[in-house]
Amino acid sequence: MTRLRDVLEYAVVHEFPHFVDLTHSEWFVEQVGNHYPSWNEATAELIELPLARAVLAE
Repeated sequence: MTRLRDVLEYAVVHEFPHFVDLTHSEWFVEQVGNHYPSWNEATAELIELPLARAVLAE
């Protein structure tokens, strides 16, 4: 998932369920998984980006 389109698609799929559930509940994870099956890999790749590492280090 290195293309901008992939990152944006994952971000949108991740954020839409938050309109119903503000947490990362079981239901939330199920919704994200239904619409973006490789969400685990996408999350892992995003965490490896320099900006994510800087934010997570705070």
